Amino acid sequence: MAQTRRSPSSNLYKISMKILEINTVCGEGSTGNIAVEIAHCIKQVGATCYIAYGHGYSNYEPSFRIGNNIEQLIHKILSRLFDFQGLGSVWGTINLLKIIKQEQIDLIHIHNIHGNYLNYKILLRYIIKKKIPVVLTLHDCWTITGHCAHFIDVNCTKWQTGCFRCPKKRLYPASLTDFSKRNYNLKRTLFTHVNQMHIITVSDWLREIIKQSYLAKFPIDTIHNGVDLTIFYPRDTTIKKNIKQDIGCSQQYMILAVGTKGLQDIIKLSQLLSNEYKIVIIGATDQSHNKKLHFIPPILDKLKLAEYYSAADCFINPTYADTFPTTNLEALACGTPIITYRTGGSVEAITPQTGKIVEKGDLQGIIAAIHSLEKENQELLSKHCRLRAETYFDKKLCFSKYIDIYKRLLKK
Repeated sequence: MAQTRRSPSSNLYKISMKILEINTVCGEGSTGNIAVEIAHCIKQVGATCYIAYGHGYSNYEPSFRIGNNIEQLIHKILSRLFDFQGLGSVWGTINLLKIIKQEQIDLIHIHNIHGNYLNYKILLRYIIKKKIPVVLTLHDCWTITGHCAHFIDVNCTKWQTGCFRCPKKRLYPASLTDFSKRNYNLKRTLFTHVNQMHIITVSDWLREIIKQSYLAKFPIDTIHNGVDLTIFYPRDTTIKKNIKQDIGCSQQYMILAVGTKGLQDIIKLSQLLSNEYKIVIIGATDQSHNKKLHFIPPILDKLKLAEYYSAADCFINPTYADTFPTTNLEALACGTPIITYRTGGSVEAITPQTGKIVEKGDLQGIIAAIHSLEKENQELLSKHCRLRAETYFDKKLCFSKYIDIYKRLLKK
């Protein structure tokens, strides 16, 4: 059991506990960055946090990769042929269990466990046997379905009673066969037998979904994602002008999008807009050859990415299925208003003072929203966006909430 000691230099309690976070990636992508930020919060209270991950490279220590490229390739093939997502990677998972035992882990914090790197059946059976407390942060819906990570884009409700004949079989994680009924029953059996588990959803929308699922028996709280406000903040006028000049839209209204979600709608939108507007898309390749579109490769430098957010006049996120996109928070923190589809938890980041909500697929609605934002006091609009980010989405405030949950679980 974790021990608690008082720090001589403060009134805060230092906690001698060992936490293991498990996620697809570590230090990259939204979930990978979230895992690292939580780990830093854990270290600040004197505890130890390990991160086990499946893909890419880690910028955090102590961390270790689960499995190897060959095992993950085999896992991917099994998933594609037999709907085996999360049921391969046997040896990598067995090695993970050895580390859990060796390091005497007090609590396991699970994030995304799909992605062809982990065998959740082996992991959960070990957790159940050893009665290890678990915090489960849900960034999508995969844990409660027999196959898909999101179901709202096809209006599927089978996850409420039992999956079968999955309408998203050919979509991530794509499979040639449909074993969604088997997968659903296995997940339900294993997850509901965990002795101590606290569910965290990253949006209120997802929390209400989970309350209708087989995970409803566990305590469920929402902890919104947070961003680093020392990186994502409004830049001065000179930097904004330089960014616009570099991409050739000094005299145009700059609309920013990040990632590929809703890309086809963005391309169609560009065809409806006049030459007074330019859409800049970061992280996608040119599929249109439209002069009103400017494509930029993924920007790994967060400070540079923040400059683009700041330079934009508005940020658009026409996503059809999303839980609580971090890109919305990054835009707000940089003082940039948001236009998003009414999708999942994407709408929770904004207010009428910080953006506009449009029905899915309504391109004319996006255009009307852009025109509406143009008419507003831009300085005041930017201040409202930044204030909302400071009040609700500061990473220090958001991720420190996990510490209290760890304490409660370990006291039991």
